[in-house]
Amino acid sequence: MSRRKLNDSEKKVLSFWVILAIVIISGLLVFKLVAPEKFDKFFGLGEYDRKYTLVKDRTRYYTVSNALVKYYSYLNEKNSEAIFNIYNDTYKTNKGITSPSNISFSDDAEKQNLTFNTRLMCKKKLDKGIYSFYVTGFESKANVSGRLDNKYYEVILDDNQFVFSIQPIDEKSFGGECHE
Repeated sequence: MSRRKLNDSEKKVLSFWVILAIVIISGLLVFKLVAPEKFDKFFGLGEYDRKYTLVKDRTRYYTVSNALVKYYSYLNEKNSEAIFNIYNDTYKTNKGITSPSNISFSDDAEKQNLTFNTRLMCKKKLDKGIYSFYVTGFESKANVSGRLDNKYYEVILDDNQFVFSIQPIDEKSFGGECHE
């Protein structure tokens, strides 16, 4: 195999591309050192977000809100099978819910025919296609104006399998802080 020598114009073009590659790589390294979070976000390298961010995507917002509305419709129907299926596994374990028959419903008239109104929603990426949403809102009677209790939920949305799970959380777990 014989080697061909490069003429001057080919050497200049090759030198230009090598210098350009060095400048681009150096610029990326400086960008990574100066602003690592922005670098990861720009290149999609941040596999997992560290903070919850405010949900601005309307499609996501309404998907998660509708999941909670569906949960409340199951509560109103006293459909323990459906509720059992959408509860988060961790929540079921912590509360000792091992079957749909372990789910109890309130006989209090104030807790009947409720709906949920989302007020604030934050999201965090857990894994590829899997997101955690912290949602706060208030319960209200379906046919009466006015607010009842503030409620807090974590909704896990799995885009890979098109499923969701819900777990009621307390205000301390929520934190109430979303970052822009």
